[in-house]
Amino acid sequence: MAFPPSTIPVILLAECNVLPHALLPLNIFEPRYRAMLARALESDRFMAVATLRLTENDEWEESDEQIEPFSCVGLLRACVGQPDGTSRLILQGMNRIRFTGWAQREPFRIARCEPVPSEIGDPAAAVRLAHHTLARARATLPAQSPLATQFDKQFGPLQDPEIVADVIGYNFLTRASERQPLLGMTRVEDRLEYLLSRLVTVSPAGD
Repeated sequence: MAFPPSTIPVILLAECNVLPHALLPLNIFEPRYRAMLARALESDRFMAVATLRLTENDEWEESDEQIEPFSCVGLLRACVGQPDGTSRLILQGMNRIRFTGWAQREPFRIARCEPVPSEIGDPAAAVRLAHHTLARARATLPAQSPLATQFDKQFGPLQDPEIVADVIGYNFLTRASERQPLLGMTRVEDRLEYLLSRLVTVSPAGD
């Protein structure tokens, strides 16, 4: 099986995305997405979340022009059906992709896609940036707090710059629109520099 796939079913959501190495909980209730979920479960268990842009009138619109072109292949790690036909699932982010067209629009969208490469130009610089990113994220938390202790346990041991960029970006940038640029960046150093520019004023998601 080719990975990432050349076509993938897509759920369109406002202010929602996932990065590689992250987990996204979703509730599936619309009939079209129930059908999409059934297809994914019967095949390779891959799907993607496409983030919608706001229109000039501050409205959410599912037109081609309002769909962000960069996304992430997600693997269905868990799916629990409910008595009313809805489902709760956990989507694990895997690889960055760019939508190149649409193989299907109804009843749900299936995108044609291509992988977005991940590159490190200067390994030593990437490691330094990852260290600074972890320190900056840690500094947004109250000292000696349970959140700081959890951070040290969960994120402190991380060393891979690419993983640092993804997990800190997902957990510390609270809005999908803030995270979205990370999906289109190929250089890991660029992702880390972007995070350092954003972590000055943010707090961790859910705080």
